[in-house]
Amino acid sequence: MSRFRMEKLVVPNVLYIQLNGATREQFLKVITTIFEAYPDHPYRLNETYLEDRGLVYLKTTPVMYNLLRGLAEDGSERVRYDNDPKFVMPTEPLEEALKVLKTIKDWDEIDFQNEEIQARYKPKQIKVKLPPLITIPPFKPQSYLSFEKASIDPVDINIFKRNIICVTVLDPETRQATTAPIRNVQQYFKEYSSVSDYPKIKKAIVKIRLVKGGPLVDTESYFLHFDPNSRDAEHSMVMLHSATIINKHREYPLKIQFCNLRMYEQIHNLAYF
Repeated sequence: MSRFRMEKLVVPNVLYIQLNGATREQFLKVITTIFEAYPDHPYRLNETYLEDRGLVYLKTTPVMYNLLRGLAEDGSERVRYDNDPKFVMPTEPLEEALKVLKTIKDWDEIDFQNEEIQARYKPKQIKVKLPPLITIPPFKPQSYLSFEKASIDPVDINIFKRNIICVTVLDPETRQATTAPIRNVQQYFKEYSSVSDYPKIKKAIVKIRLVKGGPLVDTESYFLHFDPNSRDAEHSMVMLHSATIINKHREYPLKIQFCNLRMYEQIHNLAYF
């Protein structure tokens, strides 16, 4: 039996940038130059996939998200409409052409004929695409940057809590779970929250798989609760995939996943820190 495949969810204000042969140095120079011209619009990069896929995620403001995709600031198409140069105005004046309507008695027919006649006196509009407000330079040999909307697989709410992510801090040498100051973890994710009171954080020992396909083991983990009416947890999952946190001058990798319902049953009665 075939399974219905749900469409991917677009993550607002996050782009994935394919380097298409451009070097990291070329890419960073372009991004730096662009945002220097728009100093009121901050951005963050996730280069996790740069080395193996030539792919970088960029999170920025709605305006820059639209401009980098070649749209207007409000997200509309950059187009104008010109009169069709092949249009030829009828020689008969419009007033004369409309006189035929006086000979028609059916009101519906009058409306139809009126629209037909009026249309003959109006030139067709041709859609002309305008160049983007931000020009992304090409590179040689035949390499370029492409900017696309970032998306993630939809969160199955029958299995996961879409606004809660589970974060496990790993020892960089043993890859086993370890601890970090809870405020450090919370602060690390706070910049991805669009609501000042979030994310709220809990700490608990739950069963998770530290390695894909591995056994479930009791692990001390942190649970970041984002505003349930936002997409902030999804932002975090995209931008902080394979992220690390600094604690006592050491770099600790993070295992990040959505909180599943089994975990939620264990933590939902716990108090926030």
